[in-house]
Amino acid sequence: MTAAPEITTRTIFTMEDALRELDAITRWWLDHSIDRENGGFYGEIDASGQPVAGARKHLVLHTRLLWFFSEVGRAGGDRECRLAADRAYRYFNDHFDDPGFGGAYWSLEADGSVADDGKRSYGLCFSIYALCAYYRLTSDTSAITKARDYLAALWEHARDDEYGGFIESFNRNWTPAADMRLGDDDLDAPKTMNTHLHLVEACTALHQAAPNARSRKALRESIDLFIDHVLVADTPRLGLYFDRQWNELPAVESFGHEIEASWLLWEAAEALDDPVVRTAVRPRALALAERVLSQAMTAAGFVQDRPDGNGDPSESTWWVQAEALVGFLNADLLSGDDRWGEAADTVWAFTQRAHIAPGGVEWRSQGAPSDNAPDPHYRAGAWKGPYHTGRAMMEAARRLSILEAG
Repeated sequence: MTAAPEITTRTIFTMEDALRELDAITRWWLDHSIDRENGGFYGEIDASGQPVAGARKHLVLHTRLLWFFSEVGRAGGDRECRLAADRAYRYFNDHFDDPGFGGAYWSLEADGSVADDGKRSYGLCFSIYALCAYYRLTSDTSAITKARDYLAALWEHARDDEYGGFIESFNRNWTPAADMRLGDDDLDAPKTMNTHLHLVEACTALHQAAPNARSRKALRESIDLFIDHVLVADTPRLGLYFDRQWNELPAVESFGHEIEASWLLWEAAEALDDPVVRTAVRPRALALAERVLSQAMTAAGFVQDRPDGNGDPSESTWWVQAEALVGFLNADLLSGDDRWGEAADTVWAFTQRAHIAPGGVEWRSQGAPSDNAPDPHYRAGAWKGPYHTGRAMMEAARRLSILEAG
């Protein structure tokens, strides 16, 4: 590994900063995302904050909104967030949930009719994650029952009993899909890092919300799968795509997912509360963070997602910086090494300049190459919600409260 570049621009990242930004993110989504004409939430919002007419409503964005409003409502008791979470839960049940074959549809038209009735393991993971958050907010037993039903559907229909792990995509009736890709940029692969990472996250959420023997077993299996197959042997690197037999398929490394995995794996190990698993996960979590710090931190002060980047601020992606903030602070707590807090401060300074527009606007998707540069991308869409940014502020605030207390 090479040493991380020396950074000269820093702004100390504090718990107050994280909570203030969380408030701004929450306010923007409450003000801009609710679709009062068609129900639910808009499928896409452009760079000026206006809804895109006719945009499809995607399962990933909707479940992330359900999760976000549930978590903020639970943390702060905010009535508007509670009402938004209720709205998201009702719309999910009325439109995304498939009463015939189980699971959730991948996307809807703007009017709520089904657009893509396929089932994606990734989408079910986020559905479980969101339903658990809503249950923790409301104690509504129908939400945790639905989460458990979705977990059972994954194990029944998506689990590869021969080689282990979970298949990516299915038709509505759970027959394997001809094309396994989640998006146009993905490989057509039956197993992916991304789905197995968020399976860990979903199982963690379920075990935190309503622990029992089944949730514990699922969480342990998801952690073992990730360590045994997704983490490349003898390196701190993640493979991204795999065939059924878990042979890695050629793909460009994602530093963003590696720093995200570093703290999600540790959160899962803590939720499982098994000392053997914590002992196995801790060095792997730190090794992933170390790889990102040494190989992906740019002189401009941001973490690049791909190793072929040139370090230009316009290459910075919003979600990677959000995950880097949490991953570096998590490594600080695990190691006590001041380098991690300094790295988080540096990323925060860059993020404020390049991604966070004045006036409480949702983060730019790509870094601004200069002050007041126009944003050519959308503010919200199928893959861009308050999940990465809002979650980062909540998770960072928790860690900073411990670090600031000494």
